[in-house]
Amino acid sequence: MNQRFREIATEFPSESSNKLVHKFLYREIMSLDLKPGTRLNLSQLSKELEVSRTTLRDAVLTLVDENLVEKTHDNKFIVNELKTKEVANLYASRRIIECGAAEILCETITEEGIKVLSSILDQMEQAVKTSDFSLFSKLDLAFHKNIVLQCNNEFLISMYQLIADYIQRYMNYTSFIDYPRDRTPFSPVIVRQHRLILHSLKQGIPANVTYLIRKHFSDAEKLILNPDYRLTFTKTKK
Repeated sequence: MNQRFREIATEFPSESSNKLVHKFLYREIMSLDLKPGTRLNLSQLSKELEVSRTTLRDAVLTLVDENLVEKTHDNKFIVNELKTKEVANLYASRRIIECGAAEILCETITEEGIKVLSSILDQMEQAVKTSDFSLFSKLDLAFHKNIVLQCNNEFLISMYQLIADYIQRYMNYTSFIDYPRDRTPFSPVIVRQHRLILHSLKQGIPANVTYLIRKHFSDAEKLILNPDYRLTFTKTKK
């Protein structure tokens, strides 16, 4: 049995086989261990996970409904590629949620909250120096997630949690893009953008912080969708 699937089964002992298979494939797709464009070999997966073809197919059809897998006209299943519309919709949602959270935080941020965000940025700077791109991405996500969590608005937090996995997936894409050296998203420039956001939060000026967040997301979206940059899923993830 696949080791990661065994770990999921241990983590969720009361879940049905169908749900366990779905969780496994969902995580594999979101982490890009199952890369965009990969054909899902149901026979092989059935043997690897030690589940029936029916159980596996039901789980895959759920992924089709979630727009993570495409069912082709000849009944094959392919992990969905990066889609321009989905990226645009994701960043549009992030602007609404995170700008709303930041506006609240301008009035409510605490010294402890500032320390948490500042510590994340210090670690991001260190990750740039050591070229630890995996850590950099995790810290980038942590910074934005903390802005939402610290606003203490349960509805904004719930909305963010709905798209959190998709944010992670598209962040993972950046590890596979061949960027020009001066356009990499893992750079001191990105850290400075985050520091400006934190500075505006401390100043308590909503118009400034929302402008900076929108600009930051606009730059990130352009990097992901730039047609001059190639996705190279054959190389080792950074």
